[in-house]
Amino acid sequence: RPGQKEKKKKAAKGWTREELVGDFCRLGIRRGEVLLFHSSMRSLGPVDGGAATVIEALLEVLGPGGTLVAPTIQHTSGLPRPAFEPGSSPSEVGLLTETLRNWPGAVRSDHPTHSVAAVGLRANELVGGHASATGCWTPWGRTAFGEGSPWNLMEGWSARCLFLGVDFRVCTFFHYAQRQFLEKRQPAYAEAIPLPRFDHKVMGEILLEKQRVRKGRVGDAETLLLGVRPIVRSTLEAIERAEPRLFGQKAGNEFSAWLARKKERPALLYGGLGSATLRWGGRSKTQDETNLAVRLLFLRQGRERFVLLSLPLPFLTDSQSQK
Repeated sequence: RPGQKEKKKKAAKGWTREELVGDFCRLGIRRGEVLLFHSSMRSLGPVDGGAATVIEALLEVLGPGGTLVAPTIQHTSGLPRPAFEPGSSPSEVGLLTETLRNWPGAVRSDHPTHSVAAVGLRANELVGGHASATGCWTPWGRTAFGEGSPWNLMEGWSARCLFLGVDFRVCTFFHYAQRQFLEKRQPAYAEAIPLPRFDHKVMGEILLEKQRVRKGRVGDAETLLLGVRPIVRSTLEAIERAEPRLFGQKAGNEFSAWLARKKERPALLYGGLGSATLRWGGRSKTQDETNLAVRLLFLRQGRERFVLLSLPLPFLTDSQSQK
């Protein structure tokens, strides 16, 4: 990279595609991978050719076997608005995402808030099943981050996330991890578990502490690179630990209140079934051919244990009952 004075002079003319390609390569972006980016065009400084040059540089580094992905999110805070149309509704998360959405050959998934746009080898495969994804309830619907959604597929494909001039506070995979937590834990509880809302800035600090985040500069932008799986895994672990600094003590945090109630009383009820055959008066069946068996239900909640015993009445003849 040029020295600081030369760099400022260079930036005044605008970063070229070749320079950006070099920066992306030094950061560690791999040819042929699936890469999602969160971005701030302004953070790059002047770029010769604007946003299109940045997208061209990323596509060049990824090569024909790679896939470039951008979140093309529409925020719910702007409601009411026209009905979502994948082909025309604009992205509301930055110029670079909107540039990719309009790129020749780009395809976009069908979700009114958390769609993605993609260009490259696996683009169609990535976006095609968003509308039919399945999953538990979230504030953004069941399909947003469900099984078969682009977010779910990117985790399965070991995609990576590029944070170009932004930090982990904008990480959409945090919402995917929230959904994963609910999907895993909700079946064990009769009551609805609130969405585990947490401080994204703190979660970003945890990632920087625990994961090998690649750091570098692209143009003038401080940039981070990390795999989707480490992001999701670390976020789930932090939620499971109920890490205090992650949730804090902010009033109105329903999940924090739920955690407090959970500590006060055991919420899980564990159980098991068992049975054993019986013989009564030399017989193992009742007169109506019902098997004679004792059935037991074992229950445990916290430190308490319960055993329920079920024994069918043996409807035998008087002579058999007298034996």
